[in-house]
Amino acid sequence: MNKIFKKTLLCCSTAIVFSSVASASVVIHEQQKTPAYFQHDGVSNTQLVNDSLTTIVADEQYMILESNNVDTETGGANSHTITVFGLTTGSQDTSTVKYDVIVNDYTQDIVPKYVLGTSVTGTKLLDDAGIHIYSPSTVTLDGKELNEAIDASAGAASYSLPLIVDGESVADVEYKIEYGNNIIVTPGTNTPSYGLNQAVTPEQLFVDSGATVDSNEEVAIIGGVNTAESGSHTSNLKIIGLTTGSSEDIAINYSVN
Repeated sequence: MNKIFKKTLLCCSTAIVFSSVASASVVIHEQQKTPAYFQHDGVSNTQLVNDSLTTIVADEQYMILESNNVDTETGGANSHTITVFGLTTGSQDTSTVKYDVIVNDYTQDIVPKYVLGTSVTGTKLLDDAGIHIYSPSTVTLDGKELNEAIDASAGAASYSLPLIVDGESVADVEYKIEYGNNIIVTPGTNTPSYGLNQAVTPEQLFVDSGATVDSNEEVAIIGGVNTAESGSHTSNLKIIGLTTGSSEDIAINYSVN
């Protein structure tokens, strides 16, 4: 209990009373941890104090002011002012407590490409697209759960699926379906020989080397053949499918005399 000490001094017939009251104090110590919350989480001041391992020392009962909730709308590093006051003396202390807000990333970084007929789940599509959902939410792609396969058999084309998070459409996730690489190139065993400055096309070098190509589409063979210098040479040719754009590379050795 608080004690009051009195001392009376006589001066010109006037009594002067001095009093000394043992004062109570409330002190907020520095936080020991920086907690993290998901965007839109409801966080009270008391929860922030507990989660941040912030210690309050007081020699009287105290209360944490809850007049303003912790802001969890702004992503990244944040801070919030905590106010604590004693219930007996009204002594107060304030402290700024730091915390992080984790925001779901609905921005698509790349448009994934898949081979026609490939089995791809919604989870893989989001990962491949660079979309990250951290909060414990209900997530669907075009009404399907993420562990279900997306449609990759409708044909080679570009597609998009609505991404629904907790009942709200937040993005359209794009992806492409392409034909598979159906070009098979088999190297030959010949080393063709050509005359100096002889005109040689990539197709001729390919055939003369004994190489073959197996494909269900028309192909073009591109590259260069240098016959301006004598000696041994290597030409890097590319075989490209004219329908799908699939391609294969082949290096062919030849000589110029």
